[in-house]
Amino acid sequence: MIPVCRARTVRARDAAVTSELGLPGRVLMELAGHRAAERIHQLAPGARVAVLCGAGNNGGDGFVVARWLQLWGHAVRVWAPRPPTTPDARSNRDLLGRLGLAPGGLADALDGAEVVVDALLGTGQKSAPRGIVAEGVTAVRAAREHGAQVVALDLPTGVCADTGRLLGGASLAVHAHHTITFGYWKPGLLCMPGAHHAGAVEVVDLGLDLAGSIEGPEARPALSEPDALLLTAADAGRWLHPPHDHHAKWDRGHVAVRAGRGAAVLACLGAFAAGAGLVTLLAPRDTWPALHGLDPSVILAEPHQLDPRRHDALVLGPGLGVDRVDEVHAAWASAPLPVLADADALTILAHAPVPAAPDYPRLLTPHSAE
Repeated sequence: MIPVCRARTVRARDAAVTSELGLPGRVLMELAGHRAAERIHQLAPGARVAVLCGAGNNGGDGFVVARWLQLWGHAVRVWAPRPPTTPDARSNRDLLGRLGLAPGGLADALDGAEVVVDALLGTGQKSAPRGIVAEGVTAVRAAREHGAQVVALDLPTGVCADTGRLLGGASLAVHAHHTITFGYWKPGLLCMPGAHHAGAVEVVDLGLDLAGSIEGPEARPALSEPDALLLTAADAGRWLHPPHDHHAKWDRGHVAVRAGRGAAVLACLGAFAAGAGLVTLLAPRDTWPALHGLDPSVILAEPHQLDPRRHDALVLGPGLGVDRVDEVHAAWASAPLPVLADADALTILAHAPVPAAPDYPRLLTPHSAE
Protein backbone atom coordinates (compact mmCIF):
# COMPACT_ATOMS: atom_id res chain seq x y z
CA MET A 1 0.00 0.00 0.00
CA ILE A 2 1.21 3.47 -0.90
CA PRO A 3 0.91 6.27 1.70
CA VAL A 4 -1.21 9.29 0.79
CA CYS A 5 -0.86 12.51 2.82
CA ARG A 6 -2.81 15.72 2.97
CA ALA A 7 -0.98 19.03 2.66
CA ARG A 8 -0.86 19.68 6.39
CA THR A 9 0.57 16.23 7.07
CA VAL A 10 3.35 16.77 4.54
CA ARG A 11 4.10 20.18 6.07
CA ALA A 12 4.19 18.68 9.56
CA ARG A 13 6.65 16.01 8.49
CA ASP A 14 8.76 18.51 6.57
CA ALA A 15 8.89 20.77 9.65
CA ALA A 16 9.75 17.86 11.93
CA VAL A 17 12.63 16.74 9.72
CA THR A 18 14.05 20.26 9.49
CA SER A 19 13.49 21.60 13.00
CA GLU A 20 13.48 18.52 15.22
CA LEU A 21 15.94 16.31 13.34
CA GLY A 22 18.10 19.19 12.15
CA LEU A 23 18.09 18.55 8.40
CA PRO A 24 18.17 22.02 6.77
CA GLY A 25 15.18 22.95 4.63
CA ARG A 26 17.48 24.00 1.84
CA VAL A 27 18.81 20.43 1.69
CA LEU A 28 15.27 19.12 1.18
CA MET A 29 14.66 21.76 -1.50
CA GLU A 30 17.89 20.81 -3.24
CA LEU A 31 16.94 17.13 -3.16
CA ALA A 32 13.44 17.84 -4.50
CA GLY A 33 14.65 20.11 -7.29
CA HIS A 34 17.55 17.89 -8.30
CA ARG A 35 15.38 14.78 -8.56
CA ALA A 36 12.71 16.68 -10.48
CA ALA A 37 15.36 18.03 -12.85
CA GLU A 38 16.69 14.49 -13.40
CA ARG A 39 13.25 13.32 -14.42
CA ILE A 40 12.69 16.27 -16.78
CA HIS A 41 16.11 15.67 -18.32
CA GLN A 42 15.14 12.03 -18.93
CA LEU A 43 11.77 12.98 -20.41
CA ALA A 44 13.15 15.64 -22.76
CA PRO A 45 16.96 15.55 -23.05
CA GLY A 46 18.35 18.78 -24.45
CA ALA A 47 14.94 20.49 -24.65
CA ARG A 48 14.51 24.24 -24.28
CA VAL A 49 12.89 24.76 -20.89
CA ALA A 50 10.87 27.57 -19.31
CA VAL A 51 10.54 27.48 -15.52
CA LEU A 52 7.75 29.62 -14.04
CA CYS A 53 8.39 30.23 -10.34
CA GLY A 54 6.10 31.57 -7.64
CA ALA A 55 7.16 33.35 -4.48
CA GLY A 56 7.05 30.39 -2.08
CA ASN A 57 9.00 27.17 -1.69
CA ASN A 58 7.40 25.71 -4.82
CA GLY A 59 9.15 28.49 -6.71
CA GLY A 60 12.33 27.65 -4.81
CA ASP A 61 12.10 24.08 -6.11
CA GLY A 62 11.76 25.58 -9.58
CA PHE A 63 14.97 27.62 -9.15
CA VAL A 64 16.83 24.41 -8.28
CA VAL A 65 15.35 22.66 -11.32
CA ALA A 66 16.46 25.52 -13.58
CA ARG A 67 20.00 25.45 -12.21
CA TRP A 68 20.49 21.72 -12.74
CA LEU A 69 18.91 21.68 -16.20
CA GLN A 70 21.21 24.48 -17.32
CA LEU A 71 24.18 22.57 -15.93
CA TRP A 72 23.12 19.56 -18.04
CA GLY A 73 23.04 21.55 -21.26
CA HIS A 74 19.44 22.71 -21.53
CA ALA A 75 18.63 26.22 -22.72
CA VAL A 76 16.73 27.46 -19.65
CA ARG A 77 14.79 30.64 -19.02
CA VAL A 78 13.10 31.57 -15.78
CA TRP A 79 10.10 33.76 -14.99
CA ALA A 80 9.72 34.79 -11.34
CA PRO A 81 7.56 37.92 -11.13
CA ARG A 82 7.53 38.22 -7.33
CA PRO A 83 10.42 38.24 -4.83
CA PRO A 84 10.79 34.98 -2.89
CA THR A 85 9.09 34.96 0.50
CA THR A 86 11.08 32.16 2.14
CA PRO A 87 14.81 32.07 2.96
CA ASP A 88 15.43 28.85 1.04
CA ALA A 89 13.71 30.10 -2.11
CA ARG A 90 15.53 33.43 -1.80
CA SER A 91 18.91 31.68 -1.56
CA ASN A 92 18.27 29.60 -4.66
CA ARG A 93 17.09 32.59 -6.68
CA ASP A 94 20.24 34.50 -5.67
CA LEU A 95 22.34 31.53 -6.73
CA LEU A 96 20.70 31.57 -10.15
CA GLY A 97 21.68 35.20 -10.58
CA ARG A 98 25.30 34.48 -9.71
CA LEU A 99 25.29 31.77 -12.38
CA GLY A 100 24.00 34.16 -15.04
CA LEU A 101 20.45 32.79 -15.11
CA ALA A 102 18.52 35.77 -13.78
CA PRO A 103 14.74 35.63 -14.28
CA GLY A 104 13.27 37.62 -17.17
CA GLY A 105 9.89 38.38 -18.73
CA LEU A 106 7.12 35.85 -19.26
CA ALA A 107 6.99 36.08 -23.05
CA ASP A 108 10.77 35.78 -23.25
CA ALA A 109 10.78 32.73 -20.99
CA LEU A 110 8.14 30.91 -23.03
CA ASP A 111 9.51 31.85 -26.47
CA GLY A 112 10.49 28.57 -28.14
CA ALA A 113 10.10 26.52 -24.94
CA GLU A 114 9.59 22.82 -25.54
CA VAL A 115 9.05 22.07 -21.84
CA VAL A 116 7.28 24.39 -19.38
CA VAL A 117 7.78 23.75 -15.67
CA ASP A 118 4.94 24.91 -13.41
CA ALA A 119 6.50 25.94 -10.07
CA LEU A 120 3.99 28.69 -9.32
CA LEU A 121 1.98 27.36 -6.37
CA GLY A 122 2.40 24.22 -4.29
CA THR A 123 0.47 22.48 -1.54
CA GLY A 124 -0.26 25.75 0.28
CA GLN A 125 -2.74 27.02 -2.31
CA LYS A 126 -6.25 27.41 -0.93
CA SER A 127 -7.92 29.80 -3.37
CA ALA A 128 -8.02 30.47 -7.09
CA PRO A 129 -4.83 31.80 -8.72
CA ARG A 130 -5.09 35.54 -9.17
CA GLY A 131 -3.08 38.49 -10.41
CA ILE A 132 0.32 37.71 -11.83
CA VAL A 133 0.00 33.99 -10.94
CA ALA A 134 -3.22 33.72 -12.94
CA GLU A 135 -1.37 35.32 -15.83
CA GLY A 136 1.24 32.61 -15.55
CA VAL A 137 -1.38 29.84 -15.51
CA THR A 138 -2.97 31.26 -18.67
CA ALA A 139 0.44 31.36 -20.35
CA VAL A 140 1.18 27.73 -19.41
CA ARG A 141 -2.15 26.62 -20.84
CA ALA A 142 -1.42 28.49 -24.08
CA ALA A 143 2.04 26.91 -24.31
CA ARG A 144 0.51 23.47 -23.95
CA GLU A 145 -1.91 24.21 -26.78
CA HIS A 146 1.10 25.11 -28.96
CA GLY A 147 2.80 21.78 -28.28
CA ALA A 148 4.92 22.33 -25.18
CA GLN A 149 5.18 19.56 -22.60
CA VAL A 150 3.99 20.80 -19.20
CA VAL A 151 5.58 19.47 -16.01
CA ALA A 152 4.11 20.50 -12.65
CA LEU A 153 6.16 20.46 -9.45
CA ASP A 154 4.33 18.89 -6.49
CA LEU A 155 0.88 19.51 -8.02
CA PRO A 156 -0.54 21.66 -10.82
CA THR A 157 -1.25 25.26 -9.94
CA GLY A 158 -4.97 25.74 -9.38
CA VAL A 159 -5.57 22.22 -7.99
CA CYS A 160 -6.39 21.68 -4.31
CA ALA A 161 -3.91 19.23 -2.80
CA ASP A 162 -6.46 17.66 -0.48
CA THR A 163 -9.52 17.27 -2.72
CA GLY A 164 -8.51 17.59 -6.39
CA ARG A 165 -10.97 20.47 -6.74
CA LEU A 166 -10.10 23.15 -9.31
CA LEU A 167 -9.88 26.24 -7.12
CA GLY A 168 -10.71 28.68 -9.89
CA GLY A 169 -12.27 26.42 -12.49
CA ALA A 170 -10.60 24.75 -15.45
CA SER A 171 -9.48 28.01 -17.04
CA LEU A 172 -7.35 28.83 -13.97
CA ALA A 173 -5.74 25.42 -13.48
CA VAL A 174 -2.58 24.13 -15.10
CA HIS A 175 -3.18 20.99 -17.16
CA ALA A 176 0.09 19.08 -16.90
CA HIS A 177 1.40 16.16 -18.90
CA HIS A 178 3.51 15.12 -15.91
CA THR A 179 3.49 15.96 -12.21
CA ILE A 180 6.54 15.33 -10.05
CA THR A 181 5.25 15.37 -6.49
CA PHE A 182 7.45 15.52 -3.41
CA GLY A 183 7.41 13.16 -0.45
CA TYR A 184 4.03 11.50 -0.87
CA TRP A 185 0.97 11.19 -3.06
CA LYS A 186 -1.59 13.88 -2.24
CA PRO A 187 -5.34 13.11 -2.37
CA GLY A 188 -5.83 15.83 -4.99
CA LEU A 189 -3.60 13.90 -7.40
CA LEU A 190 -5.89 10.87 -7.13
CA CYS A 191 -9.33 12.51 -7.11
CA MET A 192 -10.96 14.00 -10.17
CA PRO A 193 -10.63 16.53 -11.67
CA GLY A 194 -7.20 17.02 -10.11
CA ALA A 195 -6.03 13.60 -11.27
CA HIS A 196 -6.84 14.55 -14.86
CA HIS A 197 -4.94 17.84 -14.61
CA ALA A 198 -1.91 16.12 -13.01
CA GLY A 199 -1.26 13.78 -15.94
CA ALA A 200 1.32 11.07 -15.22
CA VAL A 201 2.41 11.36 -11.59
CA GLU A 202 5.79 10.41 -10.15
CA VAL A 203 6.63 10.63 -6.44
CA VAL A 204 10.07 11.83 -5.36
CA ASP A 205 11.14 10.43 -1.99
CA LEU A 206 12.61 13.19 0.22
CA GLY A 207 13.14 11.03 3.29
CA LEU A 208 10.20 12.57 5.17
CA ASP A 209 9.48 9.17 6.74
CA LEU A 210 12.31 10.11 9.12
CA ALA A 211 9.68 12.15 10.95
CA GLY A 212 8.10 8.90 12.10
CA SER A 213 11.28 8.09 14.03
CA ILE A 214 10.84 11.06 16.38
CA GLU A 215 10.22 9.95 19.95
CA GLY A 216 9.20 11.78 23.09
CA PRO A 217 6.95 14.82 23.43
CA GLU A 218 7.55 15.91 19.82
CA ALA A 219 5.99 12.73 18.42
CA ARG A 220 2.46 13.15 17.07
CA PRO A 221 0.09 11.15 14.85
CA ALA A 222 0.76 13.22 11.71
CA LEU A 223 4.38 12.09 11.89
CA SER A 224 3.72 8.38 12.20
CA GLU A 225 0.65 7.58 10.10
CA PRO A 226 -0.40 8.71 6.60
CA ASP A 227 -3.88 10.08 6.05
CA ALA A 228 -4.80 7.25 3.67
CA LEU A 229 -3.32 4.27 1.87
CA LEU A 230 -3.56 3.65 -1.86
CA LEU A 231 -4.15 0.01 -2.71
CA THR A 232 -2.15 -1.54 -5.52
CA ALA A 233 -2.77 -4.61 -7.65
CA ALA A 234 -0.16 -6.43 -5.58
CA ASP A 235 -2.07 -5.66 -2.38
CA ALA A 236 -5.31 -6.97 -3.85
CA GLY A 237 -3.53 -10.03 -5.17
CA ARG A 238 -2.51 -11.04 -1.65
CA TRP A 239 -6.14 -10.99 -0.56
CA LEU A 240 -7.70 -12.77 -3.54
CA HIS A 241 -7.05 -16.47 -3.32
CA PRO A 242 -8.05 -18.69 -6.25
CA PRO A 243 -10.51 -21.38 -5.19
CA HIS A 244 -9.27 -24.89 -4.75
CA ASP A 245 -11.09 -27.92 -6.07
CA HIS A 246 -12.03 -29.00 -2.55
CA HIS A 247 -13.50 -25.59 -1.59
CA ALA A 248 -17.23 -25.40 -0.98
CA LYS A 249 -19.18 -22.19 -1.42
CA TRP A 250 -19.09 -21.36 2.32
CA ASP A 251 -15.27 -21.51 2.19
CA ARG A 252 -15.16 -18.52 -0.16
CA GLY A 253 -16.95 -15.90 1.88
CA HIS A 254 -20.50 -14.66 2.25
CA VAL A 255 -21.13 -11.10 1.00
CA ALA A 256 -24.20 -9.12 2.01
CA VAL A 257 -25.34 -6.43 -0.44
CA ARG A 258 -27.58 -3.61 0.79
CA ALA A 259 -28.67 -1.99 -2.44
CA GLY A 260 -31.64 -1.30 -4.69
CA ARG A 261 -32.94 -1.45 -8.24
CA GLY A 262 -30.71 -2.53 -11.12
CA ALA A 263 -27.59 -1.45 -9.27
CA ALA A 264 -28.33 -4.16 -6.71
CA VAL A 265 -28.35 -6.79 -9.45
CA LEU A 266 -24.98 -5.59 -10.76
CA ALA A 267 -23.47 -5.45 -7.27
CA CYS A 268 -24.45 -9.06 -6.63
CA LEU A 269 -22.99 -10.16 -9.95
CA GLY A 270 -19.80 -8.27 -9.06
CA ALA A 271 -19.56 -10.04 -5.70
CA PHE A 272 -19.73 -13.42 -7.42
CA ALA A 273 -17.23 -12.30 -10.05
CA ALA A 274 -14.80 -11.29 -7.27
CA GLY A 275 -14.94 -14.83 -5.90
CA ALA A 276 -17.60 -14.80 -3.19
CA GLY A 277 -19.17 -18.20 -2.55
CA LEU A 278 -22.43 -16.83 -1.19
CA VAL A 279 -24.20 -13.53 -1.85
CA THR A 280 -27.25 -12.23 0.00
CA LEU A 281 -29.17 -9.21 -1.29
CA LEU A 282 -30.78 -7.24 1.51
CA ALA A 283 -33.83 -5.51 0.05
CA PRO A 284 -37.48 -4.99 1.08
CA ARG A 285 -39.63 -7.90 0.02
CA ASP A 286 -41.93 -5.73 -2.09
CA THR A 287 -39.00 -4.82 -4.35
CA TRP A 288 -37.97 -8.38 -5.15
CA PRO A 289 -40.23 -8.84 -8.21
CA ALA A 290 -38.54 -5.85 -9.90
CA LEU A 291 -35.00 -7.27 -9.62
CA HIS A 292 -34.78 -8.43 -13.22
CA GLY A 293 -31.68 -10.36 -14.19
CA LEU A 294 -30.77 -11.34 -10.65
CA ASP A 295 -28.64 -14.48 -10.53
CA PRO A 296 -30.74 -17.31 -9.05
CA SER A 297 -27.85 -18.11 -6.72
CA VAL A 298 -28.40 -14.84 -4.86
CA ILE A 299 -30.15 -15.24 -1.51
CA LEU A 300 -32.88 -12.66 -0.87
CA ALA A 301 -33.50 -11.30 2.62
CA GLU A 302 -35.03 -8.28 4.32
CA PRO A 303 -32.61 -5.43 5.24
CA HIS A 304 -32.87 -6.11 8.99
CA GLN A 305 -31.49 -9.62 8.44
CA LEU A 306 -27.90 -8.47 8.13
CA ASP A 307 -26.07 -10.87 10.45
CA PRO A 308 -22.31 -10.56 11.18
CA ARG A 309 -22.36 -14.20 12.33
CA ARG A 310 -23.30 -15.27 8.79
CA HIS A 311 -22.08 -12.46 6.57
CA ASP A 312 -18.39 -11.76 6.12
CA ALA A 313 -18.65 -8.31 4.48
CA LEU A 314 -21.25 -5.73 3.52
CA VAL A 315 -21.55 -3.80 0.25
CA LEU A 316 -23.58 -0.68 1.01
CA GLY A 317 -25.16 1.91 -1.26
CA PRO A 318 -25.68 1.04 -4.95
CA GLY A 319 -29.18 2.19 -5.93
CA LEU A 320 -30.10 2.55 -2.27
CA GLY A 321 -31.30 6.16 -2.42
CA VAL A 322 -29.91 9.14 -0.55
CA ASP A 323 -32.75 9.15 1.99
CA ARG A 324 -31.34 6.17 3.90
CA VAL A 325 -29.15 8.38 6.07
CA ASP A 326 -29.72 6.70 9.43
CA GLU A 327 -29.24 3.23 7.99
CA VAL A 328 -25.99 4.15 6.24
CA HIS A 329 -24.67 5.94 9.33
CA ALA A 330 -25.48 2.96 11.56
CA ALA A 331 -23.76 0.46 9.26
CA TRP A 332 -20.70 2.65 8.72
CA ALA A 333 -20.29 3.56 12.39
CA SER A 334 -21.05 0.29 14.12
CA ALA A 335 -21.48 -2.76 11.87
CA PRO A 336 -18.99 -5.35 13.22
CA LEU A 337 -17.77 -6.50 9.81
CA PRO A 338 -15.95 -5.00 6.79
CA VAL A 339 -18.10 -2.44 4.94
CA LEU A 340 -17.62 -1.16 1.39
CA ALA A 341 -19.48 2.11 0.70
CA ASP A 342 -20.41 2.92 -2.87
CA ALA A 343 -22.79 5.15 -4.84
CA ASP A 344 -25.59 6.58 -2.67
CA ALA A 345 -23.77 5.61 0.53
CA LEU A 346 -20.84 7.78 -0.59
CA THR A 347 -23.18 10.73 -1.14
CA ILE A 348 -24.69 10.32 2.32
CA LEU A 349 -21.29 10.06 4.01
CA ALA A 350 -19.94 13.03 2.07
CA HIS A 351 -22.82 15.29 3.10
CA ALA A 352 -23.06 14.01 6.68
CA PRO A 353 -19.87 12.22 7.74
CA VAL A 354 -19.73 9.92 10.77
CA PRO A 355 -16.70 8.15 12.29
CA ALA A 356 -16.18 4.62 11.06
CA ALA A 357 -16.12 1.62 13.38
CA PRO A 358 -12.49 1.57 14.55
CA ASP A 359 -11.95 -2.17 14.61
CA TYR A 360 -13.32 -3.15 11.20
CA PRO A 361 -12.17 -2.28 7.68
CA ARG A 362 -14.02 0.47 5.81
CA LEU A 363 -13.55 0.96 2.08
CA LEU A 364 -14.67 3.77 -0.25
CA THR A 365 -15.00 3.10 -4.00
CA PRO A 366 -15.76 6.43 -5.74
CA HIS A 367 -15.66 6.75 -9.50
CA SER A 368 -14.39 9.89 -11.21
CA ALA A 369 -17.70 11.78 -10.89
CA GLU A 370 -17.92 11.12 -7.14
